[in-house]
Amino acid sequence: TSGSTGLPKGVMVEHRSVYLRCVDHAALLNLGKTDRVLLFSSNAFDASVVEVFSSLVSGSLVVIRPTQLINPDSEFGNFLKDHRISVVDLPTVFWRQWTDAVQEGQSSISKTLRSVCVSGEDVSLVGLCDWLRVGRDLHWFNVYGPTEATIEATFFELGPGEELRGGLVPIGRPLSNTRLYVLDSRLHPVPIG
Repeated sequence: TSGSTGLPKGVMVEHRSVYLRCVDHAALLNLGKTDRVLLFSSNAFDASVVEVFSSLVSGSLVVIRPTQLINPDSEFGNFLKDHRISVVDLPTVFWRQWTDAVQEGQSSISKTLRSVCVSGEDVSLVGLCDWLRVGRDLHWFNVYGPTEATIEATFFELGPGEELRGGLVPIGRPLSNTRLYVLDSRLHPVPIG
């Protein structure tokens, strides 16, 4: 794990869990043989497992991000366009910077792009509202989950042209084969609402 909440540690995840998560992720994104998925994450990061193997189980092509492509600038936008990328899974911070760069005319959104996944940190309402001004014709997913839950556990989707209802960006509902429990400080289930 990244160690953002303590010391870095290894997490054992069974092959079956990884396979089910990747099949579910491919179905969620409706990945197919015509898709070109950007491998944004380092192979040392758990998100790379979903990026690579969801693509492979669906017959999609994986396009590896060059190591020098680290800023969400015009070079990034051109890379997506030149490689006809249709699906990206970006860390929240990078996605937010890319949104700003697109708004300022310093980057672009390729016409081949159809889905954007965001994960890793909370998504702010301001950030999502800014995104909806530039990327409203795309499917947008907020995915969340600790490594221990096999990379991701929940998703929230906004389809093309949809608006967010409410004042917070939700982490969404559970993925297949996943249950969520909302607990209080004593680890007891909290009431609905």
